[in-house]
Amino acid sequence: MIAALAQAQPIAPSWLVFPLAGFTLVVVLWHLSGVIRGDVEPSRRRIRMANGLIMLTLVPLIAYAFGIATTDSPRWFAMSWLGVMGLLGLMIVLAILDSANTAKLHAAERIELRRQTREALRGAAASLRTTDTKG
Repeated sequence: MIAALAQAQPIAPSWLVFPLAGFTLVVVLWHLSGVIRGDVEPSRRRIRMANGLIMLTLVPLIAYAFGIATTDSPRWFAMSWLGVMGLLGLMIVLAILDSANTAKLHAAERIELRRQTREALRGAAASLRTTDTKG
């Protein structure tokens, strides 16, 4: 990799980078269509849509950074890799937010299940008391 940078050539050959980037874009679009059509909590949908849109921006930028950018134009080379790192960092932040949101939703579901269980137990206890007094 160091030798490729010293020769002022792209890091990877274009014939490899661009088909992989195209395939990745198709997969990301397929994932986004599933998020849109799926039965997902609205907060999860928003976070995952934002992450998908970042991925749609990130994939061509990574393809540019790997397949086109060279050290002959250091400004564009540095800007492309800084953009890649920034968008990857943003994706990580969104993943952490998605994880925290999932934990929050799970906690709310557990509280609701506990409430339902208590109500069911109270109802069962009440019906046992009424059958005990009659029996």
